Amino acid sequence: MKPDSGTWRMLGHLYRAQGQSDLSAQAYAKARALEEGGKITAAPSSSPANPSAQNGRKWQAWIGDFVRQFVAANQSPDLNATLLYYTSIVSYFEEQNKDQAYIRHDIEKYNERWPIRHDEIEGDIHLQEKVPDREYAASFKLNFYAESPPRQIWTKGQFAIDLDITIIDGEPKISGIREKMLHQQKGKPGQSANQNAARKGYPSGIAVPGKGGFVRSPCAPSKGEIDIRRYPKGTAVKCPFTGKIFVVP
Repeated sequence: MKPDSGTWRMLGHLYRAQGQSDLSAQAYAKARALEEGGKITAAPSSSPANPSAQNGRKWQAWIGDFVRQFVAANQSPDLNATLLYYTSIVSYFEEQNKDQAYIRHDIEKYNERWPIRHDEIEGDIHLQEKVPDREYAASFKLNFYAESPPRQIWTKGQFAIDLDITIIDGEPKISGIREKMLHQQKGKPGQSANQNAARKGYPSGIAVPGKGGFVRSPCAPSKGEIDIRRYPKGTAVKCPFTGKIFVVP
């Protein structure tokens, strides 16, 4: 299932909020192309992050898209966009029966502590249909990076995330969320994540001639090209073919 114009426009908002002007422009362009081509009606501008109804999709595509949209919205400074994905009462990490006021306060504190954030799902989203058209579960690994310039500190690593998803008025909402830290790195003042990756001696990606933003993995150079346009130079990334680490050149 390809993203619709509303999804592309939401991603444009998120990229713009993160200062990624190139990716923002590309997302807006794709949204306009879909809208002008009459392929799909744009989502209402008043609620760009509101999860869509099933609209004839198989439940796997429907719930999978919802999870990916939640991860994207969770990086936005717009708290309302994130809260749209939750039910009114949530099993929220280690706390039971927390309302949206509690969740809003928790997100506000996290955003203040870590104003720069980037999350990305690694691998597949594992889905389960518990009660057809009513209850679903999703689990996935989430790579995260967070930075606080005022505190001169960064952290990155990976969580295992589990979501309980309930269908309310035809739309999926998160009724439970849990996380487990799988691994984490922290940087001291004056030390960047990229410097830390370089010191570990990871090899650099192999640039593809004539295709800026694309490389071949030094761990599997005969395999396909890898899109690294969203990563800054020096970022440590995982080879999709071997699982080994290399550095963005």
